[in-house]
Amino acid sequence: MKKRTVRFFAFAIISSCALLPARAQLYAGRVVDPLDQDFSITLKPGLITSVSGYVKETKRAYTDIPGYTQDYGRFLQNYDLEELGFDESYGALGLGIEKRWRFVTFLLDVSYFEASATATAKDEPFAIGVEEVKFEGKSYDYMFIPQGSSADVDLQAGSAELGLLLTPFCISTEEGFDFSPWLRAGLLAMGGSYTIDAGPAQGVRTYEYHPYPYVIGGTGEGWAGIVIPEFGIGGEMRIWLNPEGTKIVCQGNYMMLEWAGRSSSLGADSRNDKDIDLSYKSIDLTVMLEHPLSEGVDLLLGATFRHLETDATIEARHKSAEEQDAAREKYDKEASIEMNTFYLLAGLRF
Repeated sequence: MKKRTVRFFAFAIISSCALLPARAQLYAGRVVDPLDQDFSITLKPGLITSVSGYVKETKRAYTDIPGYTQDYGRFLQNYDLEELGFDESYGALGLGIEKRWRFVTFLLDVSYFEASATATAKDEPFAIGVEEVKFEGKSYDYMFIPQGSSADVDLQAGSAELGLLLTPFCISTEEGFDFSPWLRAGLLAMGGSYTIDAGPAQGVRTYEYHPYPYVIGGTGEGWAGIVIPEFGIGGEMRIWLNPEGTKIVCQGNYMMLEWAGRSSSLGADSRNDKDIDLSYKSIDLTVMLEHPLSEGVDLLLGATFRHLETDATIEARHKSAEEQDAAREKYDKEASIEMNTFYLLAGLRF
């Protein structure tokens, strides 16, 4: 999939260049026209139109033996977002900032959303690790939601994306068309806090192969976060509609990452440092209308669609027997998330 996407972007760039008229000219860097309008800010109300994902426990931590052949295999659980009640669309709000120079462009995009769902333990109990759940004034690390019981889940999440575009050249024509390809690098930070309310805490019990204490019911809280480096390609096509400066702007980016290392290197929040094998990709497409409001100020109106996919294998780092007992690590996991987001854009360039 990744190779096909890269080939598609490369084909689109080459095809665009091949179809240009003979009077097309090549310029160094990105066209910044007019030169004094190099900063823009946009407000982005949007909608997470679809989100899916899962966490699959695969085997006991610190071992290479598949769990389904062992006694503890019957405790391995799979969670998906639909099972937890996150099967709707959710509103989001974002803000975008761009600063252009001829060869380099700086980008900052931030967004925020809230989501609520009700999760029901239908076929088997939920055994969930949290940052903190309290019973009789004492804090615990795990919640137990009995089969047939429900819990309300509230999530507040946000992201911040820093990007740098390197634009080596631009192709421009006298017919009012120009195209700028670029290389892109950046950081995507995602994080959020959650609350799981399973009613009044009813007591403490042990569960699973590991004799750890679980609070039955109660309210668990915590947060999670990760920082992902991004690398990719993209470009911008501008079509001038009139001499006054009204134009249609189309942009696209393909970002990716294949990475293996320690969770602490990604800034991932976890009780213990883990080994992560991560695959990430993101595709976004933007269409905007730029229209002059006054000398030096343009109105920006448009829309953006983004598709994001992340797959990860998460395993406990090998430790001595004493360290394993202290770490209280249970199972290795596989995780995946896929999300589509649609934003409207309204802003100014000046």
